[in-house]
Amino acid sequence: MLPERRGDPETETRFLALARDELRRASRLLDAMVDQRRAGARGADSGDVARAVEAAAILLGPRARSRGVRLEVECAAGLPAAALGHDGLHQVLLNLALNAIDASPAGGSVRLAARAERGGLALGVSDDGPGIARTGRARSRPGGLGLAITRGILEAADGSLAFARAPSGGTCARVWLPATRPR
Repeated sequence: MLPERRGDPETETRFLALARDELRRASRLLDAMVDQRRAGARGADSGDVARAVEAAAILLGPRARSRGVRLEVECAAGLPAAALGHDGLHQVLLNLALNAIDASPAGGSVRLAARAERGGLALGVSDDGPGIARTGRARSRPGGLGLAITRGILEAADGSLAFARAPSGGTCARVWLPATRPR
């Protein structure tokens, strides 16, 4: 996912800093997943959904543009915090959005949406791709572990993941997560 302006020292410096942050985040995420599996309960960490959606959109913007896909974001105002930390939220969104971008044709779009729902949060990642196979199983990038990791993160936070046909005919990945309880 190199920036489009390779050779520009300022861009490369910013990208290197972002890459380091992503590696640290991935390391923290793996540590948290191991800790949560050992504890058998969701962590006390909570995440800002709007911030995670924005971060995923910024990070995936160059990939979407290079494939000729529009990336759209729709976050409701005043969302409660999710009962899943920023790193987990960010990883879930990245995994689902990467699949959606890869499935969408040039000229298509991928939509990231978030709203409050049933005492929790509903996140949606929909695309203009070919849709869900007749088996009802969502596709994953070849050789990728994205959906398995996503399901594990969500299960550890008492969340869920389901797939449906998007209004565009593509796929909509629907995530539900509990909101944190006010203290």
